Amino acid sequence: MLDLDTRELAAAQEGARRAASTLPDAMGRTAPSRVRPLWQRALESRARTRGERATILPGATATASKTSVRLTAAASSRPLYGGLVPSQQWGIYEYGQRGRGAVAMPAAGEVGRQVVALWVHDIVDELGDIPGAEVVR
Repeated sequence: MLDLDTRELAAAQEGARRAASTLPDAMGRTAPSRVRPLWQRALESRARTRGERATILPGATATASKTSVRLTAAASSRPLYGGLVPSQQWGIYEYGQRGRGAVAMPAAGEVGRQVVALWVHDIVDELGDIPGAEVVR
């Protein structure tokens, strides 16, 4: 016979209820101040040519909330020397002859994985703060 009125089950239910109300806040701590440096470093490490740095890096920003992350590159509308406008003509340097992303696309994939890891870390920390909960790492 299965007894569902155990203290352990009651504690698990209470922990799940508390976690449901606090997890979004924990994920929200992955603020832009943590994401923006990841994004800047990822872009800078992939922008190899002077043209890529001049076109892709200006206007690069990152915002994060408890439900999403927005990564932006080549957002500058100020024309470069020669007339190229990064926000309109960035594809020349991102895709070029290869036809696939060279700077921002791979950087976004890397940063996306890092942000998910930050969210998981924040969630585990939050679960560890619930009285009576034990998080095995």
